[in-house]
Amino acid sequence: MKIYNIFLSILFFTVTLNASAQRTISGRIIDAETKEPIPGASVFINGTTVGITTDTEGYYKLKIPGPGSYKLAVSHAGYQTVYKNIENGIKSIALDVFLNYRELKEATVTAKVKFRKEDIDLFWKIILGKYPSKNTIFSANPRDCPAG
Repeated sequence: MKIYNIFLSILFFTVTLNASAQRTISGRIIDAETKEPIPGASVFINGTTVGITTDTEGYYKLKIPGPGSYKLAVSHAGYQTVYKNIENGIKSIALDVFLNYRELKEATVTAKVKFRKEDIDLFWKIILGKYPSKNTIFSANPRDCPAG
């Protein structure tokens, strides 16, 4: 019975020590201009695999992966990425982050189509059967064609 009590005391001490050593960071991600929450923002501890996306109200909560200083990174499409330092020794921290719109540079989209003579020749050969000319092309129903 005495060994059982010693075992329970050690177990309780270990669990309490681990629970007190656990560090967390939580808060809300908010649009800086409209003050509305930003759902689906990526929140992660830079340089680690610890991360989460915010819920529909913009809230997040992460476990800080251990002792030491870290950098919290917050990003979302259309917004500037924000980095916040997490100092060593802080057990838990509540941190709301305000994101500003990212101004995108103007982009021009153009298409350049290049036809090769071989492609055109292949089209005429396969689709039309031979090279058309005004002697070989005619209307099958001239009455159905509009005058002009």
